Amino acid sequence: MKILLNESFDKWQKMINQSDWGHKILICCGHKPTAISMATLFAIDPESKTDHLIGVCTSQSECIELIEESHDPLLIFISGRLDDGSGISLINAIHHQALSASGEKHITVLTMNTVNPSSLKEALDSRANIILTQRGFETFTIHHVLHSVNEKINYVDPLIHHILDPSHLRKSDLLSKRELNVLELVCDGMTNHEIGKELHIADVTARQHVQAVIRKLHARNRTDSAVKAIREELVE
Repeated sequence: MKILLNESFDKWQKMINQSDWGHKILICCGHKPTAISMATLFAIDPESKTDHLIGVCTSQSECIELIEESHDPLLIFISGRLDDGSGISLINAIHHQALSASGEKHITVLTMNTVNPSSLKEALDSRANIILTQRGFETFTIHHVLHSVNEKINYVDPLIHHILDPSHLRKSDLLSKRELNVLELVCDGMTNHEIGKELHIADVTARQHVQAVIRKLHARNRTDSAVKAIREELVE
């Protein structure tokens, strides 16, 4: 994720400071320079003396601690990768808590550090209120975020829907890195037990990966998945 600090900076701060919501802002980003840059967007407004920002952190544990210390509903900006886990798991943990001390819901903004289709699908399945891509906090992005917060509606970056459009997907995009590794071993004729031994995972885990590969490739069985993989050059 990048922050573009240019002539649009004053416009962003003006939009932020003019927005009418009762939420304080918390930033949780695994990349410390980006977290600090984001914090400057929500600094104290010199005219209204409004302090929107309650904290900046880089890990899930720190974020949960700051949330528990706050009595206000929060607008929480979270990156896809954190020091101690994923932003998606943090978001699901936050929404499991559901409400702030005041009884209002926290609002979560997830910015994905990758455009990998599997990761984007996982983001869409999460409970994030707003999902953005790594294209950066451009003026129009901030505008949509603030509009969604004010109107209490969810927002998903259109680029995500474009990437996940079936007409733009290759079958290899549907598989995680681990599943591609498993598929290569299936093509080598390995059993689930042999795959587990090769990848240092349990037999049951290997079987689950094989089943996921078969399902995602719309194959009839493991042999059919190997045939499709070779025919469509999904493996080397």
